[in-house]
Amino acid sequence: MADDMQGQLKTWQQLKQQAIDGQFRMEEGIGEALRKRCETFLTELRRLKANAQLLDRLSVTAASPRESHAAEIRAEGRERQRG
Repeated sequence: MADDMQGQLKTWQQLKQQAIDGQFRMEEGIGEALRKRCETFLTELRRLKANAQLLDRLSVTAASPRESHAAEIRAEGRERQRG
């Protein structure tokens, strides 16, 4: 696994150096295709983030009644012990 990571790192470093030296060329239109794909990922990431925030609010709201109910049960138990 580490060898694979090192190989990938070396490949990316070579591509970077080729780009710096002006030797790296991409097919026409690939830049636009990559931009569109990144935009798709960004849109999906924003949607997932919004869903996670909604779920967080729902879980807080759902937990609140349970917590108050648990507090009520504890209070009732204390009352029974006293009296």
